[in-house]
Amino acid sequence: MKRFFNWLMREGLTTAEKMSDIPIEALEKLKMDEIDSFRMELSTRREHANTRTTISRKLSSLRSLFHYLSQIAEDDDFYPLLKRNVMAKVSIKRTHKPKDTAAKLEGKLLQEEEISEFIAYINEHYAADVADNKQALYAHELNHTRDACIVSLVLNSGLRVSELVNLNLDDLDLKKETALRLPERQQRRYV
Repeated sequence: MKRFFNWLMREGLTTAEKMSDIPIEALEKLKMDEIDSFRMELSTRREHANTRTTISRKLSSLRSLFHYLSQIAEDDDFYPLLKRNVMAKVSIKRTHKPKDTAAKLEGKLLQEEEISEFIAYINEHYAADVADNKQALYAHELNHTRDACIVSLVLNSGLRVSELVNLNLDDLDLKKETALRLPERQQRRYV
């Protein structure tokens, strides 16, 4: 956003001398060719040249800002702050396919067999590794079933750690095999 607003001032598309003084009308008056010029600025300016992915991300952020100003934010009379949204016309090309992202995760995700081995380690084999430490061995004997259940739930359900921490027994539906967190209004299936 900062780079965009600095660009607006540098190009003379606003009379404001500070970003905080740029009027909303300056954003309403922007034309597609000016947005294309900004896109060119992002890709060609030597000291701040960006990759295609970065350019897409920056344009997507601008599109989100313009959407917020034209669809969500309102003035005192309940009218949108931005009456004309030039960014709605901007097409942003996807720079990589989802399978490219999945390929990058290869080797970082545990497979089913590895998950089973990890849970077995927590249940049984960890005790051998801490046999010399009486305190750790005692804690393992008390908590290994709980710890294995926690790890199993996280790895098999897709729950985030923060969701797990806030999970209460009332949030579990054992018949439907779901965990429900009311604040997020979402259900996740667990195994």
